[in-house]
Amino acid sequence: MRDSILAILNSGTGLALEFADLIYIGQLEDLRFNVIIQPNGLLPLCEGEEFIYEDAEEAVDHFMKLRADHGLGFDYETGEKKIGEI
Repeated sequence: MRDSILAILNSGTGLALEFADLIYIGQLEDLRFNVIIQPNGLLPLCEGEEFIYEDAEEAVDHFMKLRADHGLGFDYETGEKKIGEI
């Protein structure tokens, strides 16, 4: 999954990834990358904690860690992965 996310971010298309309004990764207009997380779902994602990165790989690694730490994704919901597992 990491390589697929990197390919999307490095494509230059401006595409981003988001899951259930809880976690997001994308590229900003200034070509930096941002990760936003709102794991409790009580507030809009735009009011979540934002992290900014110059490097796409650093952004993706942090996105993957946050996703695993909070168990966000259907793979966690179905029990295919355990929370905290990358």
